[in-house]
Amino acid sequence: MTLTTPGCPMYAMIMGNVRQKVESIDSIKTAEVELVWESLWTPDRILKNE
Repeated sequence: MTLTTPGCPMYAMIMGNVRQKVESIDSIKTAEVELVWESLWTPDRILKNE
């Protein structure tokens, strides 16, 4: 996964929440969340409900 900025102050909480959510799936025992910076995040990646 990626974040909106490299200096995101919420990164630890977001990473922990993602890991917990994935591990809550019955068939998954452990998960490792990998932080990547390619492709860079841009505002056009925001999902819009239309």
